[in-house]
Amino acid sequence: MHPVSFDGCFGWLHGCTAPSDVAVVLCTALCDEAATAHRQFRLLAKDIADAGYPTLRFDYAGTGDSRDLEPGTLVWSA
Repeated sequence: MHPVSFDGCFGWLHGCTAPSDVAVVLCTALCDEAATAHRQFRLLAKDIADAGYPTLRFDYAGTGDSRDLEPGTLVWSA
């Protein structure tokens, strides 16, 4: 799992060990649903990545972990 940011959004990239032609993007919900579903989205992303598909889950700009992101900040950790 690697932290990433793009266009004011913060997210987590769940990589997989084998190359894949398919990737999955999980767009989180907003408001109360985001807080309620956070753990399930994390587990779902892990399960999808374990099945062989790189998976990105992220928070929209100004929400969740993205609300504290400094403008112009790029995060990538290998």
